[in-house]
This record gives sequence, C-alpha cells and structure tokens, in this order.
Amino acid sequence: KLTTDGRTLTRQKRYRNYEADDISGRIELTGNFDTGGLTHHLLVGADTYTYELDSTQLRYRVGVGSDAYTIDIFNPVYGQEVVTPTAVLTDRLEEQTASGLYLQDQIDVTEKLKLLVGLRYDDFSQEIKNRANGTTSKQDQTQTSPRAGISFDATPNLTLYGSYSEGFRPNSGADFNGTAFEPEESKSFEVGLKHASSDGRLSTTVAYFQMEKSNVITADPVNAGFSAALGEAESEGLELDITGELSDTLRMMLTYAYVDAKSTKGVINADWGVEVPAGSPLVNIPEHSANLMLVKSFNLNGAPSSAGVSLNYVDDRLGETIDLDYRLPAYTLVNLFGSYNVSDNLKLKVNLDNIFNEKYYVSSYHKWWTTPGESMTWTLSAEFRL
Repeated sequence: KLTTDGRTLTRQKRYRNYEADDISGRIELTGNFDTGGLTHHLLVGADTYTYELDSTQLRYRVGVGSDAYTIDIFNPVYGQEVVTPTAVLTDRLEEQTASGLYLQDQIDVTEKLKLLVGLRYDDFSQEIKNRANGTTSKQDQTQTSPRAGISFDATPNLTLYGSYSEGFRPNSGADFNGTAFEPEESKSFEVGLKHASSDGRLSTTVAYFQMEKSNVITADPVNAGFSAALGEAESEGLELDITGELSDTLRMMLTYAYVDAKSTKGVINADWGVEVPAGSPLVNIPEHSANLMLVKSFNLNGAPSSAGVSLNYVDDRLGETIDLDYRLPAYTLVNLFGSYNVSDNLKLKVNLDNIFNEKYYVSSYHKWWTTPGESMTWTLSAEFRL
C-alpha cells in the first residue's frame, strides 16, 4: 500500500501451501428406441468424485503507523531482514464427496422438431476441519436440477433453438466461523439460431443468453479478510461464433461476446469498508470481447504443415468496487503458431504469444493488486505417437 507521501510503500509477506487430491469417475449408457411414432435418444449416466484440500496461509504485516518493512519506491534500499510469516490466516483440511445421477431424452417429434428433457440428482457431503481453532463443520446437501430444450429446422440450412437449465455447484471453503458455504445455484436461459452455408464450409451460431446465480462467494460484510456465500449476480448478452473453411487450405474461427454482468444483491466490501449496491457491474468482466484465428495448411518438403495467426481483443473493464473510474484498459494480443510433421510419428509445434509485447492487465482486485499480463513468450514442443 502506498502511503500519503506518494513514495513509501508498506509491504506484507504471505506464505501459502495448498495441496489437493481429486479422484473422479463417470459412466454413461446411450440408446435409441421408438414409442408411438416418436424416436427417443436416451442418455443415462452416473458420476462421483472425492476431493481433499489441505490449505495453510500465514501472514506477516506490521501494525498501523509503523514504518517497518517499508520501501521507498523512488530510492529503494534492498537487503532488509527477511521476515517469517507467523500470523495464521488459514489452516484447515476440507473433504468433499459427491455422486450424481442424470437422465436425458432427446425426442424427435418430427423430422424438423426435436425436444430435450433432462433431470440430474446430486448428493453432496462436505467436512471442513479448522485446525486453527479445533472446530469442524459438516454439511450434506441434495439437489434435483432440471433442463429442457427445443430445436426446429426452419430450413435445411437454418435451425432455431432454445434451452433452460438449473445448476448446482458446491462451494469450497468456509466463512469466518468455520462454517462451510452453501452451494452455488444457477438458472440459465438461451435462445439462438444456427446456420450452415449451402456448401457446408461455413457455420454460424448466434445466441442470446440470461443467467442468474445465488450463493456466490463475496467478501464478508462483517469480518474483513474473510468470505461469505452472500452474493447474487445476473448476466445477459449475445454470442456470435463463425467457423469454417475459406478455401481448401485456409480455416477461420471467429468469436464475439457481449456481456452485461451485474450484482443483484447489495453487499459491503469489508476489506475496504464500502457498499457495493445492487446493479453494480462485476469486476474483471469485459462488455465486449472477440477472437479471430486463421490457419493455413500446406506442405513443407512434402510433409503436412500449418501456420496461423490469432487476434484476441478484450474490452476495458472495471478493476475495483471502490473507485468506479478505475478500469483496466482494453487490449489486443497478436499470436503466431505453426506445426511441422517431421514423420508419421513426430510433430513439432511452435507458439509465439503477444508478438508485439503488448502491455496489458489480466485482472484486478484493487488498484494496488492488479495482475499484469505476460510479455512476449515462445514455446517449442514435440508430439510423438507410437
């Protein structure tokens, strides 16, 4: 944190050690059958997972008014005594187990009209041992989530569709009292169209979507530095995807998204002591973003090869919830890539990212904690198949 003199930077030191083990499995059965003139495409499945997270976080920070462990940003003096974090922020062991059953049926009502109905059942348990205070928090949850969809082939090249679904996702972690968070729940709705060119080379999808989420993890309005499952948010927007072949050797992929994301429940950001009212834009979410990729295929010394370029655009976006004028600037990244088949078994790949060394910022929690993007990087890899 920069003090009021504009040159003295106060610092803190943190130590984090997060270790996680995750085992999951899934099995599905599919089949087709007819009933009363309707064709059913049935999907039945089950999945399960176990997850364990061992997390420890320590911190060293001087008291208010102390000039210890500070540095002058215009005349830095290095070599200060290395401090050891001692204050325990987090010391807990979390264990999750979950299993789910799901059933989905796509029904061909006519050759052009198709319906989809589905249901998922989740059984979830969580135990969090807080080793810092010797407490244990447990919860068991079950949830049934429906989904439905419809599609209609208006022409041989044009399909109209719509869908609705509800979601359930366990939240990891615990609040100030060591109590496990309530799972996050969501509702989403989407309508759109898909169009294919008459020669089949180009496909276009346009979609409008709405989504609502509850029990989103936010800053605890009472206990600074901790989180709570209090947040509610909604987003709506438009997505455009165009993919296909511009020629026999040139492929294109274009995506664009417009997103209007905002909170629907007012909360207090306790870290900074300010209110975040309902309707506030969400941090780090651009209103406009787009990506264009072109890939050229050719033969090099008789071997299949490719080269391509991608452009990634991200609009400016809010960088913190206190100062609404603090926004991360928009940026455009240009990347190059290519591949060369040395033999039937060996392929070489090269990637050049951010070739113009664009200065940009990936995300921000606050103007003091903003994450810069990577400068120009290159990667050379080899892929070998038996």
